[in-house]
Amino acid sequence: MKTVYPLTHLTYQSQGYELEGLILKPEGDGPFPAIVHIHGFNFIGAWDRILIAVQLIQAGYAVFLPSQMGFAKSQGERDYCGPKTVQGVYDGVQEFLKESYVDKNNVGVWGISRGSNVASMLISKFPKTFKAAILQSGMYDFRNILDTTLEADMANNMRNESGNNDKAFDERSAINYVHDVNCPVLLLHGQKDVTYNIDQVKEYEKKLTELNKEHEIVILEEFGHMLRPSTRKEIVIPYFDKHLK
Repeated sequence: MKTVYPLTHLTYQSQGYELEGLILKPEGDGPFPAIVHIHGFNFIGAWDRILIAVQLIQAGYAVFLPSQMGFAKSQGERDYCGPKTVQGVYDGVQEFLKESYVDKNNVGVWGISRGSNVASMLISKFPKTFKAAILQSGMYDFRNILDTTLEADMANNMRNESGNNDKAFDERSAINYVHDVNCPVLLLHGQKDVTYNIDQVKEYEKKLTELNKEHEIVILEEFGHMLRPSTRKEIVIPYFDKHLK
C-alpha cells in the first residue's frame, strides 16, 4: 500500500504580491526537523520538487517548497535571486514555521542553482532561522561570474532581471555577506559545471575558511550543473541528519 503524505498549498502576502509554497509533512504530530528546499530556474516552482520533498519526508523531515517570485503561481517579477526574491521566500518560511509540527530550532535550507543563490543570501540575512545549509550548484559572486564565459541567454537574464548596476550585483553576491553566516554549510558542486563554473564555489569556500565558518565542500568530478539523484541519499540527507537531528 502506498503512503499518502499530507500536502498543503500555502498562499501568503509578501511585498504586495501573493506568493505560494507547498508544505509536506511525515505522518504524526511531530515536532519534526524541517527543510526548506528552493528550486532552480528550469523548474516550475515548487511543483516540480515534490519528489524530493517525499524523499525528505521519508527521512523524517517536514518540508517547505517555495515558488520564487515570478515562478509558477507566485506573482511579481523575477529579480534574479535579488532582495525581493529572498524576502519573498523568507516570508513563506515564517508562515511555515507557524505550523505546530515544525521544530523551529532545527530548520535547514537546501537550494539548487538559483535556489542555492537564494539560500546563500537567506543564511546571511536571517542567520538565526537556519541551523544548517546545503548550497548546490550555486553562484556567489554576481559581478565576477558576469565577467566569465556565460551563455548569452543567461547573461542577459542576469542583467535584465537584476537592473544591471553595481549595487544590484553586490546585493546578489553572497560572498559579500559571509561574515553573517552562522550555521554549518555544505557546498555541493559538479566539477564540469558550465552554468555556474567551479571557481564560484571555490572562491566562496575560500571566504568561509578565511572567516573560520564551519563548512564542508564536496566536488563531484564527473558531473556538471545537475548532479545524480543518488546524491540526495548519499550526501544531502546524511548531512541534515548530522546537524538537525
